[in-house]
Amino acid sequence: MKLPAYYKEFLKIANGYPTYNDAVEPSFEKISEIQYLRDFDPETIQIWIKTGNAEIGKKLNQSIIIVGKQEEQWFLLIPPIDENDNWKYWKFASWIPGEIEYKNLTEYFLDTSKGIE
Repeated sequence: MKLPAYYKEFLKIANGYPTYNDAVEPSFEKISEIQYLRDFDPETIQIWIKTGNAEIGKKLNQSIIIVGKQEEQWFLLIPPIDENDNWKYWKFASWIPGEIEYKNLTEYFLDTSKGIE
């Protein structure tokens, strides 16, 4: 499984990252726990495809779940389809109408840290 440079750098610092107490954001999985979403939850992908959202279903089928496997929301890495594409970084949850896309992990961390004072 190929992984983006941002995520590899994060793994050098922390092999997983749990959230505690009443944290809203989900926990990062250890490297041994990440997997393709199609292997973890194929039903979610099929639901998106069957409801007329084939493009999102296609992206979900390619995605790697690195955050929140046992939580209410996930963070997904979506590999580029060809060499001119970039990795996609999605926050995804059943209660979000679609995905929230980030440019990279840094943007995600900065966005989620806004609520910390």
